[in-house]
Formats: sequence, C-alpha cells, structure tokens
Amino acid sequence: MKSGDVVGGRYLIRRKLGEGGMSFVYLAEDLLLGRNVAIKVLREPYADDEQFRRRFLREAQAVSLLSHPNIVTLFDTGTHDGAPYLVFEYVPGRTLKEEIRARGPLPLDEVLSIGDQVLRALAHAHNRGIVHRDVKPHNILLTADGTAKVSDFGIARALGGETLTESGTFLGSAHYFSPEQAKGETITPASDLYAFGVVLYEMLTGDLPFAGDSPVTVALKHVEASPPSVRERRPEVPVALENVVRRAMAKRPENRYPTAEAMRLDLASSLDPARRKELPWEEPGSDPFDTATWTRPFSEHASEKPGSPPTPGAGRESGAGRVMRVLRRPPVWGTVLALAFLFSLWWGIRALSAPFQVPEKEVPHVVGMTREEALRALEQAGFARVDTREETSDEVEAGRVIAQDPPAGTRLKTTASVLLTLSLGPNKVSVPDVRGLSLEVAKSRLTDFAEVRTEEEFSDTVPVGLVIRQIPAGGAEVVTKQTTVTLVVSKGPKETTMPDVVGRSLEEARVLLARAGFNPDPKVEREKSYFPAGSVIRAWPYQAGEKAAPGTKVTLFVSDGLLPDAVEVHYPVTVLPQGSEPVDVRISVSDARFTDHTVIRETVNGAKTYEVLLVLAPGKDGLLRVYQDGVLVLSQAIPYAEAKHGDTSGGNGGASSPPSPSGDASPLLPP
Repeated sequence: MKSGDVVGGRYLIRRKLGEGGMSFVYLAEDLLLGRNVAIKVLREPYADDEQFRRRFLREAQAVSLLSHPNIVTLFDTGTHDGAPYLVFEYVPGRTLKEEIRARGPLPLDEVLSIGDQVLRALAHAHNRGIVHRDVKPHNILLTADGTAKVSDFGIARALGGETLTESGTFLGSAHYFSPEQAKGETITPASDLYAFGVVLYEMLTGDLPFAGDSPVTVALKHVEASPPSVRERRPEVPVALENVVRRAMAKRPENRYPTAEAMRLDLASSLDPARRKELPWEEPGSDPFDTATWTRPFSEHASEKPGSPPTPGAGRESGAGRVMRVLRRPPVWGTVLALAFLFSLWWGIRALSAPFQVPEKEVPHVVGMTREEALRALEQAGFARVDTREETSDEVEAGRVIAQDPPAGTRLKTTASVLLTLSLGPNKVSVPDVRGLSLEVAKSRLTDFAEVRTEEEFSDTVPVGLVIRQIPAGGAEVVTKQTTVTLVVSKGPKETTMPDVVGRSLEEARVLLARAGFNPDPKVEREKSYFPAGSVIRAWPYQAGEKAAPGTKVTLFVSDGLLPDAVEVHYPVTVLPQGSEPVDVRISVSDARFTDHTVIRETVNGAKTYEVLLVLAPGKDGLLRVYQDGVLVLSQAIPYAEAKHGDTSGGNGGASSPPSPSGDASPLLPP
C-alpha cells in the first residue's frame, strides 16, 4: 500500500503514519465523506497466518461494540490485496507517553482530567464485556483541546472463554503488567485498573514504578515487589491521590476497585480538602503495626547460665522471696537493671501499639438488600464506615445493592471502609449519533437496541446509502432493550449532476459516479488516445454538468495507451513565496487532452515545485497558465515541434510572464 492508492473504493492513501509489530497505519482521505481517517493494515507476513488474522479481526469485533467520546471510533473494515484493514477516526496530536517524556510529571489537575476520561472509556468497555488488556500511555491519544482517547484494542476480546495466554506467550507490555497477567492467569477488568494505576504513577512522578534489565525481571517485580512511594518522589501529592494509585496497584485483584467507575469517583475527589487527613491505604491482609516479632516471653531463670539446673526448692519459694534473695546479691544488680529496662521497653511497645491493634471481622453478604438493610447488616457486623455509589442495572431494581467491595467472607479491619454499589434501575444510555454513516456501520453501533428499522428517501445533500436522520436523535437517554431506532437512509437526489471524470483513474471515476448517484457500468471500453494508459477519456451518455436521474448507468471509456504521434511533456514550475502569508496556487493546461483545464489547486506556505504533465500532438500545442491568488503570473506556450525534438525548456520564445502582483509572494516561475 502506498501514497495515491485507493482502498475499498473510497479511501485515498496520503502517507504512512507509523507501524507496529503486526500492522502499518496510514493517513487517508475518505473520498465519500471528505474527511481524514487512519487505516490500520495487517503486515503481509501475517496476512496469510490464520492466528494473526483472527487476532487482528478480533480488534474490529471488540471496537465495533464501543461508541464513546474517549475511545477512538471504528468507521469501517475490509480487505485490500488479501490483507485485512480497519478504518478509524484520525486523531491529531500526540500520545500520553510522548507528553510525559516531553514534560515530565504532569500537573495534578491535568492528571485528574486525563484519568477521568480514560476511566470513563474503560468503564464503557467493561460494561460491554470488553477488557483492553494493553492499557499504557502509548495507547492514550491527547488532542490539542485536552481530550483523551483510548486506542488500540488490538488484543481485546469479549469476556468469557479462554484465558489470556496463547502458546505460553504474555500479551501486553511488561511495564504495565498486572500480577495476574505476569503469571499468565485469567485477565479481568481489574487487570486494566492495575495497568492504569501504573499510568497514574507515571503521570505523577514522570517515572515507571518498576524497572529491570528484561521484561521478565520487570514482570516479576509486579508480582513480588511494592512500588516506591509516589509522595517520596513528589511530596506535594496528597495522600488521598497516592491512595488511588496504591489501591489500583494492589497485588490481588479483589483488593482493587470493583469497577472503573468506582476508581474514577475516588480519583475525582482525591484533591478535596475533606480528604487531607486521610491515612495511607494498606492492602487488606498486611498489618504495619504487627508486634509479633517485637516481644518475647520472660523466663524466671533468664539470668541463669544455659544448661544450669534450677535452684533446689525454687518451685516452693514465693515470688517476693525470690526477688529479695536476688536483691541481697550485689553481683547480680546489673542483671536486675537490665531485666527492668527490657520489661519497661516491652510494656511501652505494647502500650503504644495497642491503639493500632484493630480487630478483623468477616464482611457479611449484602448484595440484593436495600440500602437500609445493607447498612444495618454491616453495622451489626462491626463496620461503621460505608461508602456508596450508584449505577444503572437492567436486572436489579432501584435502591438495592448490585455489588459490594470487598466481597462477602473477606476478613477486614473494622475501621476499613466497605463500598456498596446501588442500583438506579434500568440502564439508560445515550443514543449514538449515526448521521452521515453508512447503514452497515450505523447498525453495528446500535446492536444493543431492541430493533433497528430503516426507511429511504431522496436527498440533495446526503450521498446515497448514508443515514440522513435518526429517531430517537443522537444523545437521547433511553433504555436500550426497550427502544427501537429508526434510520432514514439517503436514496440520493431525485436529479443528479454528472461529475467531471475525464482524466481521472478508473477507480477514482467510479467513486465519483457512485457518490453522485450514478451506476458505473462494470464493462469498460478501451482505446488509444492522447491520455496516459488507465485514464478516463470520456463518459457516455452524459458529459460533466448534465442532469440525470439517480441510478442511471454510465459507461466509461479508458485509455489503452498514447497514440503514436503523441508526446508527453513533464514541465516543472516552482513557487517562491517571500513572506509568511499563504499563497493560493492554480495551474491550468491546454493540450491534446484539455482546454484550459485546472490540474493543480492548493494553498502553499513555502517554496514548492510542481511537475505538470502535458500531452502534445500535431496541431495541438501546449499552453500552461499559473495563477497566484487569482492573478495570472505565468503563461507558457510549449510548441509540439519543440517538444518532439526534446526542447521543453520553454526559453523566452512563446512565454509570457505578466507583472508580479503586489503582496509578499513572488510570481510563480519556471526553475
């Protein structure tokens, strides 16, 4: 695939944007809708490999279920020369990884803004059974207005079925592995939250929590090591914000946030003044105040030498008598003082640590209860701190508990908080806006709705096959399983205008005809002409600008090569602007093919050279005209006789250059 290729009959390749291990990414123009898109194409070595094709197309299946402002949109899919491709929205800007490399630690409010958007995207995906599996700053795109978009669901799949490991190989990036991912265990939404916890750590400190000489070394650290403190590297980070990172990066999935939405809400409030005195979060099961290794029992015979027998009759002597007997012995005063000091130290440690010896109790099962019932059950079990959040549910009636964190049966300190997720009732979602999309793509965005109906009508403004309007309108909040969406699809105009296809490639001409509502005849007539091989010579039965009914068949005549007396001339022209203002350039030619036909029209900001093609023939000399901001600045005649003998420099003969127009730019001149 190269610049100038037309993919799928509508996407004109402009340039390569980048490449990954399995695919290339190109910038292309959608000729049908006149917008830029990004096309990801599977590399040739993998295109014939069934395993890689399945993995690549898995991305399309996953992303087609997603429609969210913080997720890169999938527009179309197809196959080009045997290689599958995906068409995405083009997102100008740079990745979060590039932003961190350029700026280092990000401002706290910016961290919260990006975090909020990414977690909304993950929540949207998780609610539809999709786990990203490769969350990292390289896959988070940032636009100039601060919008964050999650990209590259290349190894995502619907939940359920086999585990992540395939042929013993870990998928993802080692620096952002969750412990379960590093061990090759089943991946869940909690794995995405761990990976994003690493991303938060990197945004806050500018560094990764774990480094190593190899991916295996880094992965092992995710399993075994605790990450360095964020606040040690950046003291101004509040404890509450560091707690979000600590909980997201908990080693055990059940100790992390229950959902991306729960993590988003906690992150959003992490800078609130009310949370300034929050204690550091500790993963359940760890006890920083455990004094088991600090104390040891004292023996009555601690002062005796090892192996020496007890004093006869010691068992019958009272405690007071033993103390007095010891005190009467001057040589053992040092031992007594040492024992007294150790006893005081032991007693002090116990006294200081007593307030921190918080009892652990088993969390009761409260899922399905009303809010009041759940709070009462938790209070009776000894848990006074209860946080709540709300979430829509199609299965659980409003006001009842959908989920709890931690789950029932977990042993938890009674001072810890229990999070309850309460139902808001049936799930209401925003209807996707599918206007301007093809019917096939529009339907793929509406698979969750009860029914999708279609109607057709004529339109002078919307191309054939695209959605004109929808009912309900995009953005309306509805219950998906109870809503029927009606799509009104364009049949094109009642009367359409024949486009100018002469000089175009066959593929471009067919796209233009289809967009205008005509039916290109698959059968093509070929003949020798003054047009290069493959170019359209003329169309029948209509010429450019004529009116016809939509659906009219048009036959295209295509050049089979130049006639023997034709001469091709490639004439160079250079523009040399002097100032910083852009210059509108138009170049027209008259030759054996055209009369005053515009071949180039664009705006330039600096020096640029064009190579203009003219085809000359006996009695059909060439004339090249160059306009700058609408003013003729060069008129160059190119006689057939001179071109036939190889003299196409133009010289002074036949050339007429009008005076340079006023302004900062110089006239366009031949080099």
